[in-house]
Amino acid sequence: MRDLFERMRHNRALDLLLFCLIVFGLLAVVWFLPEPEHKILSGHARVIDGDSLIVDGMEIRLLGIDSLELEQTCSRDGRRWECGKFAARRLRVHLGSTTVTCQGNRFDQYDRLLAVCTAKEVEINRWLVDRGWAVSFGDYGAVEDEARKAGRGAWSGRFDRPLVWRERQRDLP
Repeated sequence: MRDLFERMRHNRALDLLLFCLIVFGLLAVVWFLPEPEHKILSGHARVIDGDSLIVDGMEIRLLGIDSLELEQTCSRDGRRWECGKFAARRLRVHLGSTTVTCQGNRFDQYDRLLAVCTAKEVEINRWLVDRGWAVSFGDYGAVEDEARKAGRGAWSGRFDRPLVWRERQRDLP
């Protein structure tokens, strides 16, 4: 019986050693993996909504922002208005037929390239937050604060942040 316990203790030590080697091996592989290649796309942009575009055949999600949803409404002076559609329209007008350049190296769960885009030498992501048609999603907090204080775009009235609006829509019957 004593031999059995000795062998079990010996096997546990080997199992632990093997486990540690596997974990360190995986960490080494991850550490030395090359960083994802930066994709640069350029061309005419088709606006899907306030924070999504199609450029050069690829769907782009503007990184660091969350724009009003197409079906989202806001209130101003006691009246409702279609601020989500208006945000997409403002982006469409701003871009016009100019060339848009987008750079990114990650994809979201919907296989959209997460990117920062420019047009007319203006960063579109920042422009949307600055004009009050999008809120910061981590990267443009100071820009959002300025837009809110100035009452630009949706900040001229009341609205739910897009994330909150989407959650409420999911909860509807």
